[in-house]
Order: sequence, then C-alpha cells, then structure tokens
Amino acid sequence: MADIRDLRAIKEKQSQQYVKHRETRKGIVVKVAGANGRATQDVEGRPDYVWVRIYGQDGGVHQVFYRGAKPAAGAAVEVGYRHENSQILEILSYDASAYLGAGEPLPGDLLAETTVGWVEQTYLVPLKTLPNTGLRVDVWPAMFNFGGQQKLFAGQTGFDLSAYVPTTANRERQIALYVDAATGLLGVVAGNEVVTGQSLAIPRLTRDRIPVAAVKLRVGQTGIAATDITDLRSLFEPVMAAMPFTWVFASAAERAAASGFTAADVNRMALQTDDYSMWVLTAAGPASWQAVGGGGGGAGAAGGVFTATYADSNPETVFSVVAGEVLNTVDVAVTEAWNGAGAAVTLGDGVTADLFFGAAETELAAAGIVFTKNFHVAGPVDIVLTITPGAGAGAGELMLQFTTTAG
Repeated sequence: MADIRDLRAIKEKQSQQYVKHRETRKGIVVKVAGANGRATQDVEGRPDYVWVRIYGQDGGVHQVFYRGAKPAAGAAVEVGYRHENSQILEILSYDASAYLGAGEPLPGDLLAETTVGWVEQTYLVPLKTLPNTGLRVDVWPAMFNFGGQQKLFAGQTGFDLSAYVPTTANRERQIALYVDAATGLLGVVAGNEVVTGQSLAIPRLTRDRIPVAAVKLRVGQTGIAATDITDLRSLFEPVMAAMPFTWVFASAAERAAASGFTAADVNRMALQTDDYSMWVLTAAGPASWQAVGGGGGGAGAAGGVFTATYADSNPETVFSVVAGEVLNTVDVAVTEAWNGAGAAVTLGDGVTADLFFGAAETELAAAGIVFTKNFHVAGPVDIVLTITPGAGAGAGELMLQFTTTAG
C-alpha cells in the first residue's frame, strides 16, 4: 500500500510534467458515484472541482478545478497548470477541436448551469486559435462588423505557419494572425527574428486587421503547443470603432452602383480602395458622392488620403489645396510602427519643411496613434511630405488624411 510519501512523489512528478512541458492535456468531464450512490461530476467536499478523465495518461479520473460556470458531464476540456508555479490542476478551456472537426458550434447545453458570472476569455469560441498537427493551427469562425455590414469569417483549419519558422541558428520570432476586415481572410504579419532569450515583440496590426493570436516560432521547431499561442482577441471592441468610414468600395464603378442608402446615411464616408480616396455621401436617393479634399486622385496631389512608408522617395507633394478651398484638418495615423533610429516625418509647403507638422509633433514608434491638427489655410497651396527613415530602418507606414471646405 502506498504511503503519504509515495503519494507526494506521484503528485510532484505529475506537476513537474505539466510545468516542464508547459502544455495542456485533453479530457472529458465524467460522473462518479458519490457517497449517496448518485452519480455526479461534482467532487464531494471540494467546491468548484469536477471529475475529469484525462486522455493519454493512465486513463484515470482526476479532481480538476474549474472557473466560472460549471462544465456539464460529457464536455470535452483542456486541463493543465495555469502558471509555472501553480500546483492546481484546472480546466483551462473547452477542447474546441473536439467540436471543430464536426463543423458545428459548441452544443447549447455544454454548460450545465446558466449562472451569470466571470468567464475567462479562453472559454470563448469566436476566433479562438488552437494547435493542429505539425506547424498548423485552427482558427474558429466569427461574425464581425465592417463598413456598416455584418460579415463572416468562416474559420480555417490546418493553417500552415511553417514558412515563418526562423532558419538561422539560435533565432526566434512572433507572428501575428489576423482576419482582414475587408476580405474576411486569415493573414499573417511576421515579426523580426531575434536571438533566443532576447525581448520578443508581437507585431502590430493596422486598423483594418482584426487581431486573432500571436504564435511564437523557434528555429528547428516542428510543432506548435498551446503555450506558444498568445490570445490577441478584442472580442467586445467593434472593428469600426477607430475607422472614419462606413463603407468600403473596390472601385469607382462599385461605389456608383451602390444603392439602398437612407437619409441617415448622408454625410457618412466611404473608402475607395483602388486609389484610397475618401468620399462623403451627400444625397441618399439617387446616391451622390463628393470626394473629401476636393478630388479622388488617391495617392496623388489631389487625393484626400495618402499612404507613405519609410522607403518612399521624398520630399513628395501629397496633397494640394486648390484655389477657393480652405484646409481644415490634417490627420497623421501611424499604421505600422517605424523602427529606424531617429525616424521622423514633417509636412510643409515646399518652402518650410515643417510648416504644417513638425518632427516633434508625431510619435512613430507605435502603431495605432493618430495626430490631428486644425488649420484655416486658403489655397492654392501644396502640402509636401518629408521622410527621415532613421538608421537601420526596416519598417514603418503612415496614412495622411486631409479635409477641406469651400473658402
């Protein structure tokens, strides 16, 4: 018969196994006969514990802690230790892969109770990322709002990340998975490779890319574990919250053919992606559009929106306020962090390089920052962009938006 020392040794071995490999185990919640003979998944005398049969070990049944709503018997779960020093075996999430293969959502009766309370994000299914075999991952479906329309990301199984594994010795990187809000397709932004053990940054995403997860990849890696995945989902933040436009059109023809607008849509804006021009709806029926900034030239001197990168040749005229118009606002939005030492941008009139925006008025080191200035400058006047990419530059992008009114 095993004594207390044997039991402690077994428990310590099991704990070290989980902590060392930093991985989860799959299992199923089961019912066990209690003292009164009634079968239940509850562990008697231990609130917030259920019985789980863990696969791949001895097939035995274990007492496992859970958070939030109690899982029903029969629920497929993933168990493990939440932190490196934790000694509490607990349910970390539902085993979504058990349901993903069937192409169906989680059963409606998966939770035995409907108690309103705290629910950890890993329990939530939309856009959840899970390891598949080898260097592949699965991403669950989700509905999202973009351009005033409800869209569906249909989910993807077996998304291959092998092309992003570093090939140089002693190197690792983070890659960011995202859903393109316009196309609904899964995409990747790869971070820079760094020496193993150094600070490893997660790549930043532009506003039209819905964050899903970051995955850590190392040279020689052949498989992805749950602990390689960092959840980046912002499940309760509308995709359109930071976007100035309501509709997205691929071309002028698509915009001209659009219909179904109402009076409430007047003065809302649209982005035309073939030239990145911005348009405001001035009448609903029939639809009438006016280019923001006096024209829809896109990435030229008459455009309302201009995108620039660290590698662009400059100085360059990015916008022209024509005679009879007044420049009202200039927005500088950093869509990709600039990594060059001493990177800077200025906006001037071709004579004074920083007349409209000085180098100290923008911060380029982080994506998602928007700087806005108000003006009352009568045309004609050209706005000229000057870029200093900075030493060692390898990344950096920004979007400029200009608005004018009749003067």
